[in-house]
Amino acid sequence: MTSAVPKYVSTDPRLFRVEGTTPVLMGSRCPACEISFYPRRWVCAVCLRPVGDVDFAGRGVLASYTYVTSPMYGRKMVAGGGYGIGQIDLDEGVRVQAVIGGARDRWRIGQRFVVGLAPCGDPESGEQAALYEFGPEPEV
Repeated sequence: MTSAVPKYVSTDPRLFRVEGTTPVLMGSRCPACEISFYPRRWVCAVCLRPVGDVDFAGRGVLASYTYVTSPMYGRKMVAGGGYGIGQIDLDEGVRVQAVIGGARDRWRIGQRFVVGLAPCGDPESGEQAALYEFGPEPEV
């Protein structure tokens, strides 16, 4: 018996959308300065010219992290639980702060990370709300 894969929906469609099971971070890029921003902006923070929308691939390097032991939006805490918060330097030149998953004893500064979905809440009518989080990129 096969269980149906839920349709994932973004908890904040201004920040990311979901394509199948992949979150797509939505940012901006200034054509004049060639600087990228996340989240999306209307104007460049440097030259104040209009920017264009850009999607980020969701891959980068872990620059810094910490571990938090308080409840997180949409998730129940388990005894002794918590989660990571990391700063990821995306390949497109943007630093994002996000939840990081995986075993915290496996996180290393400079390690490659990739974005993924983190379901939250209870599924309703076949749709599953999801956050995005970064985790260590699988080694090949």
